[in-house]
Parts: sequence; structure tokens; C-alpha cells
Amino acid sequence: MYDDKKVPVKIGDKDYNLILTTAAEKEISKKYGGIAEFGKKIFQTQDFDLALDEITELVVILANQDIMLRNLDAAKKEPLLTAERVELTCSPVELVAFREPIIEAFSRGLQRNVESEEEVGDSKNAEVG
Repeated sequence: MYDDKKVPVKIGDKDYNLILTTAAEKEISKKYGGIAEFGKKIFQTQDFDLALDEITELVVILANQDIMLRNLDAAKKEPLLTAERVELTCSPVELVAFREPIIEAFSRGLQRNVESEEEVGDSKNAEVG
């Protein structure tokens, strides 16, 4: 589940996946008013410390989605990622580099996979003539 939505990242020495789920989108919307507003705040700010805080928070939200999905059916629950762990194991340059995986997670999470089936004898697509 969600395999096509996962964006792998390394935080410290551990691998995580960023995933935009409905739960993550609701949390981002509650805090920022939506993904677009979050993007404006994080990518247009001149306050470097604020940007680092927001990137850290978003990485935690998106990475924890994968952990929570695994924990749904696991007998032994994996602890959730914390902002403290991200800040202690990542340099400021590494945090800023998370912008691309964050954008990719948003893109994959908002992507629709629409498939249509052609029906035999569908009059709309029948050849005229």
C-alpha cells in the first residue's frame, strides 16, 4: 500500500519514506491552511531558522505516515520520528536538501491514477460512416 507514493530519504543513518496521506494533508492544512500555503511559507521566507523549523516539522509529519502505516498491523510498534532526532542527525544543508523530496511526496500524494476501460460497442466511440 502506498508504494508508488513513497519518497525515500535518509535521516541520520536511518532510511525513511516520505508519504503524503490524507492524515498528513489534514495535519498540514490545520497548521498552515493547506499545502499551497505551506509552500509559500517555507519557500518564500527569508528567515532561515523558520524555514529549517518548518522543513523539520514537515519531514517528521511525512516520514511518520510510513511508520504509522507499518504500525497498523505490527505486533511490535515502531517509535515515531521526532523533530529532535531530525535536528540532531541532520545538518542545516541536509535539511534544506529535503525540499525536493518533500515536493516529490506532495506530487505523488496528490497524483490521480485514472484508468478508463473502452467498452465494445460504445456508441460514443463508434466509427461513423
